[in-house]
Amino acid sequence: MSDEFSENQKMLEETQDVLDEFIVSDPNWNDENLADFKREQGGVDLDTETLCHGDALLIGKGYVVADQENLRANVEDLIVRFDKPVWGTCL
Repeated sequence: MSDEFSENQKMLEETQDVLDEFIVSDPNWNDENLADFKREQGGVDLDTETLCHGDALLIGKGYVVADQENLRANVEDLIVRFDKPVWGTCL
């Protein structure tokens, strides 16, 4: 990743850690099934043709260039509104 976005990458990693801790605080989750979930959602096991079809690779582009304070505020808001993870079409 470009040095231009290194601060955003660092912040994304920090907020990912916060979200991971939030998710595994639910007694129905642990580090192992969270890793399995991320693997499935990330398409790690998909073949290149399927993964590269359409806009799959552009999904995270907005996060790379997004305002750091806005991203951090969204994560904090998510955790404050819910005392445990709520699953639907997205977290």
